[in-house]
Amino acid sequence: MRKIGLLTMALVLALGSLGIAYAAWTDEITIEGSVTTGSVELEVVAYSGTEAWKVDEHGIEVLTGWLPLGDPVGVPVLPEPIGWAAARTGDDDDEADVIFEFDHLFPGVEFCADILVHYIGSVPAYVSVDVDTEEPWLMDLWESGYAVVNFYRSDADGERGDALDVDEPLQMHYCDYVIVEICVEIPQDNDLQGLTGSFSGSINAIQWSECDDDENGVEPGNGHESAWAEGESYNADIAMYVTYGGEPLTVSLIAGTDTHVGWVHFSAPSDGFVTITVTLLDGWLFSTYNGENVYIQDYQEAPSGTPASGLFAYKYTAMSSPWASPSDEIPENNYYGVHVNVMEA
Repeated sequence: MRKIGLLTMALVLALGSLGIAYAAWTDEITIEGSVTTGSVELEVVAYSGTEAWKVDEHGIEVLTGWLPLGDPVGVPVLPEPIGWAAARTGDDDDEADVIFEFDHLFPGVEFCADILVHYIGSVPAYVSVDVDTEEPWLMDLWESGYAVVNFYRSDADGERGDALDVDEPLQMHYCDYVIVEICVEIPQDNDLQGLTGSFSGSINAIQWSECDDDENGVEPGNGHESAWAEGESYNADIAMYVTYGGEPLTVSLIAGTDTHVGWVHFSAPSDGFVTITVTLLDGWLFSTYNGENVYIQDYQEAPSGTPASGLFAYKYTAMSSPWASPSDEIPENNYYGVHVNVMEA
């Protein structure tokens, strides 16, 4: 019995000399993540041009129209046009993505060529046009208004909408369209015979949310934000639509993913119309950087896919908060998308 006691004491002393360890039940939640960035991207989807044809002793017939992607103006037939303008895709020998060609121009006809530009970037952007020339006679045409760049809203079919100020960037969203047109008219000036010149330029898209510096042309501290009336998501993006049940309804206006910048109120229907009022919180303003800043679309069925707010049926320029839509314009419906461009005060 004594020997067993001594053995037990020896085991206790031996275990006591080891480090102390604890046992416990455990559990864990593992995580994985992914990070993607948005894109700013333009594509040209159609071209148009001008052809001038000799039709009788003193007559000129002028033809214009949209063309299949990449094709020059028309198909040459006899007699060939006596003067023409066209836009086409640049090939391997060209330094530009798009080539505008004006050939055998003469007085009395305005020769125009257009491209239909589709914005397919995943984040909104400001789009602008810049054209320049080092040819003195071409510069004179530009400065005197005989050569111009025009800028128009459009839809996917190339239907020309409102004219835009080419000197001001156009705010574009995914799936928006814009027509960029260059026109040249030759005045009655003998010095303009037999000349050849060139011009160059670019169509620029720049992401327009707030930046910490001005390297990308966005003024610091004056960021522009895309805001939506809070509701169901169109898709996985920040765009949302609101379910309307025929009763007065107020929802938050959300910029980005989670910034509350105001309220959107839907009135009760009156004579088949709904008035939508947008009220911004202190510290926020309607963005007036480029005209329209409130876009509204009504739906009978719940929408899906990526919305193109630039093609919404109702577009307005709000100057001060609160702003209300016309009382007899927005029809009563089951769902509404309300997109507002705002900026920090």
